[in-house]
Amino acid sequence: MKSYYWPQQSPINLSKDSSHYVQFDNDFLKIHYSGSCSGTFETGHHNFVLSDFVKNPQLLSFNGQKYILRKIHLHTKSEHDLEGENLGGDIHFVHEIYPIEDENAAVEDKTLLALGVFFNLCEESEKLKENELTSFAACFSNALKLFKEGKGSEETSIYPSKLLPSDRNWFWYEGSLTTHPFSENVTWVVLNSPLKDTKSKDFEYIHKEAHQEEREIQDLNRRFVLRNFQ
Repeated sequence: MKSYYWPQQSPINLSKDSSHYVQFDNDFLKIHYSGSCSGTFETGHHNFVLSDFVKNPQLLSFNGQKYILRKIHLHTKSEHDLEGENLGGDIHFVHEIYPIEDENAAVEDKTLLALGVFFNLCEESEKLKENELTSFAACFSNALKLFKEGKGSEETSIYPSKLLPSDRNWFWYEGSLTTHPFSENVTWVVLNSPLKDTKSKDFEYIHKEAHQEEREIQDLNRRFVLRNFQ
């Protein structure tokens, strides 16, 4: 494990042994995603950037602060480890403070909250029923193909609310962006229960064309990691 630049870097290993249980109020984390959202892919990081965030804001409140969803991207394999295990992947929902303070501010000057959702991929022989992760992979893959063909992806709908596990157990710590400039302006909330899906051509395509490389696990450096479950 290495720590670059500053002492509060991400990702880290998330475990019960290295975290502290706190009995938070039930409304400490509230996810207010509803309906669909559309957007396009940005070059480089291949973030899916929401284009209709003003018309249909996807909101989240945490620790008394409201945030609005701006970007979604995937890592395969996962960036954070869970109990020392590197999982099949994770989805990162990147939020800014709501109302938006400065639309044109550089990413390192914004206050961000990243909601992380783990997922695991299993062999098709397990015959899992099609679920929302399957649908998301198909949408994400289709939008990316349109983007690469120069046709845009404004008509592609993604339903963020359907990409969350029903279990709302989570870890919380203060960390950083996991790509350049690695700024330490990110509150990380990572859900503890992974989604599960079968391997598919859509995931293979996403892994090849759009996933972001995972960054190595960083040192905790005397930080506190809190969790809301025992």
